[in-house]
Amino acid sequence: MSIDTPPSRTGVPTGTEPPPAEPADSNLVGPDGPGVREAVKTLRANADFRRMWIGQAISELGSSISVLAFPLLALAITGSSVDAGLIATVGFLASLLGQIPAGHLADTMDKRRLLIASDLVRAGCLFAVTAMVLTGWYRNEAMMGLTALNSVAYALTGPSQISALRTVVSDRELAEASALMQGRAYVIQLGAPTIGGLLFAAGRALPFVTDGASFLLSARFTARIEASLAPARGTDRRRFAISFARGWTTLWDTRVLRWLTLFGTSTNLTVSVLMYSVLLGNGASPQAARSLGITLTVAGIAGLLGSVAGPLVQRRLDLHQVLIASCLVRTLAVVPAVLVDGLLTKSLAMIVVVFTSPIARAAVSTAQMMVVPREILGSVSGATGLLATCAQPLAPLLAGALLQLTTASVTFTALGVAFALMAVGVSLPPSLRIRAAG
Repeated sequence: MSIDTPPSRTGVPTGTEPPPAEPADSNLVGPDGPGVREAVKTLRANADFRRMWIGQAISELGSSISVLAFPLLALAITGSSVDAGLIATVGFLASLLGQIPAGHLADTMDKRRLLIASDLVRAGCLFAVTAMVLTGWYRNEAMMGLTALNSVAYALTGPSQISALRTVVSDRELAEASALMQGRAYVIQLGAPTIGGLLFAAGRALPFVTDGASFLLSARFTARIEASLAPARGTDRRRFAISFARGWTTLWDTRVLRWLTLFGTSTNLTVSVLMYSVLLGNGASPQAARSLGITLTVAGIAGLLGSVAGPLVQRRLDLHQVLIASCLVRTLAVVPAVLVDGLLTKSLAMIVVVFTSPIARAAVSTAQMMVVPREILGSVSGATGLLATCAQPLAPLLAGALLQLTTASVTFTALGVAFALMAVGVSLPPSLRIRAAG
């Protein structure tokens, strides 16, 4: 549930040096170029972008169908929200470990092969879970192991997907391409979670086998991308330490990246706690699964609307205004859940948060792609992604513990305070007072 990591460079250095610190009035979020409609039209004619979009859409469709199944399966079998949260926490920790070499691999390996291999590994994990459910042989240790392997494979693809997008899309359409990639996920959420809840109620293995098949199809579309996704000539594939250090050095030397990564870390943790509080706070009965599926479908509509609004907002507001507004809206959204404990008020908070997420994410991811030289984008993306998600493994356990030890009102009060503090924090750095061109 990464909010501020994925998702042009006008005047950005193309050599090996880290980009310099940006002045407060830098024009970084969104390149000069055509309007939104013209950019989208150009992207629709881009065959490689279509293949990438469709392949990842199929993968996300399967994952959205199974998103409810993982915590609900553990909750149904163990009866403990803490155990369910522990499995998710293992997945987050494995994802963090996978991000350490992910950036280096994106810069030094053929990204097509890396993405295909990841899809095949994840398909194997999902089919193994399917077999475990069908045979009745369920072990928490085995579920944790499969979750960890699946998460590592997923983490390895993050920087590669960003670098691949940067290769197949021109500078002039980066903001719109990022918005379309995000909007795809929310279109899928319009129906996939409801389908997932119904499938889980009908048979616990069905969401997992569907997700596994989706990875096989995703690998097929990735294989058909015609653009070269190989590393640049002369790339030293052996010097992992240098590549890894270079990504972190660039992150530290670039003021905007430092602040955005700090914002992403706090946002990802808080939003993930909110999401798991909703998922785990209503039980694992078939009725609860169906209700949660409907909630996520409505949230998908909100996210789609947010994705549509993202590029327009980027061209009218400063980056810091976008981030402050998103935090304040989230703060207000949790107030009903504080006052009234019920699925409706919790769902309202989730829906509003999902609406604001693609708007903030579009501005953040476009800024990152623009300020980082293309040849080290993978390494820098790996570094920012690792930091932005480093606290996320705590989210499932924190949500489960809060729900078990306190009340829903206390949980959502803490979330509201966290969002309000983030609004104050993001208003401080002048380096974020930048606006998209257009």
